[in-house]
Amino acid sequence: MNRDNLAKNSKINHYIFFVRLITCLLLFLTLAILKLVNKNYEHSIKSWIKYQLNDSLIVNEEPKPNNINTVPYMFPKILANISNPVEKGCITSTFGIRTSPFNKNIKKLHKGIDIGANYGDSIFAVLSGSVEYSGTLGDYGKCIIIDHGNKIKTLYAHCNNLDVLAGDYVNKNQKIASVGSTGLSTGSHLHIELMINNTNYDPALFLTKKYDMKNENKNI
Repeated sequence: MNRDNLAKNSKINHYIFFVRLITCLLLFLTLAILKLVNKNYEHSIKSWIKYQLNDSLIVNEEPKPNNINTVPYMFPKILANISNPVEKGCITSTFGIRTSPFNKNIKKLHKGIDIGANYGDSIFAVLSGSVEYSGTLGDYGKCIIIDHGNKIKTLYAHCNNLDVLAGDYVNKNQKIASVGSTGLSTGSHLHIELMINNTNYDPALFLTKKYDMKNENKNI
């Protein structure tokens, strides 16, 4: 009887061993595939959209931005159609950890991008949606927040004039405000943020047309 129990326990132990071995092999294979995929993240987001677009999602290739929130592997398809918020301008400060232009001893997360533009230039909604907020918001100065659905929101800060009110529905490319320098700002520019499920990501990845880079970290 004891021999039977020993033989039975031995078979169970062998079974458990092989299950663990297979699990480990599958885990290593998964990690190897993910590593290979990450190495291939050399194309721009627009290239991925062009070649990897399916009916509902697009693949994104944004690297980890300075140890802050990593970009999700999949984005809603709607972001493939995002437009530019101002017609002319240049990026004066990028997304990510940066030195504050007001205190060189402080480094903090810049939650969006700054686009230098002329005072009074038109600001356009990058996607259709409902205006969640329109008014003065602390360091942002005069600011607009638009809810585009699918847990996607955009924020437009340091505006001069605000042309829409909370509760309004705006269309893509509709004028919503004008460029200014209200709030905590060093000059006329638009600060724009992109939020997905209450997490900030780099809006520059999705702009239809790329802006030139100039005088990075000038504005806030």
